[in-house]
Amino acid sequence: MPAKSVVKLLAIAGAVMFLGVCALIVLGFLFLRSLGAHYEIAGGKVSWVAPLNHNIRRTRHEVPEADIKTFRAFSWSHCQWASDKNHVYFEGRVLRDADPDDFEIIDTVNDLSRSGNNEYKRSQKIKNDVEKFVSLGAYSTDIHGAYWFNYLLPGADAKTFRLFETVDTEYKNDAAWAADASTVWCNGHRLEGSDSQTFRLLGYNYGVDKHRVYYEWNPLPKANRETFVVTYHQTKYVIGYDGKYIWNFDSRTKATAERKELVRSEQ
Repeated sequence: MPAKSVVKLLAIAGAVMFLGVCALIVLGFLFLRSLGAHYEIAGGKVSWVAPLNHNIRRTRHEVPEADIKTFRAFSWSHCQWASDKNHVYFEGRVLRDADPDDFEIIDTVNDLSRSGNNEYKRSQKIKNDVEKFVSLGAYSTDIHGAYWFNYLLPGADAKTFRLFETVDTEYKNDAAWAADASTVWCNGHRLEGSDSQTFRLLGYNYGVDKHRVYYEWNPLPKANRETFVVTYHQTKYVIGYDGKYIWNFDSRTKATAERKELVRSEQ
């Protein structure tokens, strides 16, 4: 066979293989897409694949009760929820006693839903007490406890849980602060050992109580709580300062005489 013919055949074969691979990728994408962003079918079984972040997937668990022929995710924007002819699911877990025919999503931010007289937070039935659900922005409470977004805060007292009152300051606090009768929370993290009755924000997510100084949920045990202030370095970089040490976030630096001259003291 002439060399030109061989080259032509190889080129055609390569093009066919390339198109075949592209077709498989497209079909596979469409097939997975029909199930929703995080539900997949593999080996004739449905699985929920939990995301680690926006692009990386972390864990996978099978949805053993799923009927593969009728299984579908609600939508891309509500991809945690899915249903088949028998059940409703949240992140692959069955919502017990939920009827696919009358199921409705109440609140996507706090993952509340309803089916008939049954009401749910995530996959947990909440005993018909959605009316006792209180939204506090990134936090919320119900009869089971207090939450940071969807995560139950261990040990939080839902009855006394509240947003922390922040005072106006030029050093803005951009974290989400809350407190209950005994402790303080920052972005869902407990400030271990904190006292909510004496805690106050100093600005820029620094706080102090009768025990110690904190940056966000990190204690600063070597900071002097009596003299600690939030102020500016001459460069306008916000710092913590206790007269002896300068704090950049939760990192400590010795305040030399030269550095002290650059600090705009609030004392």
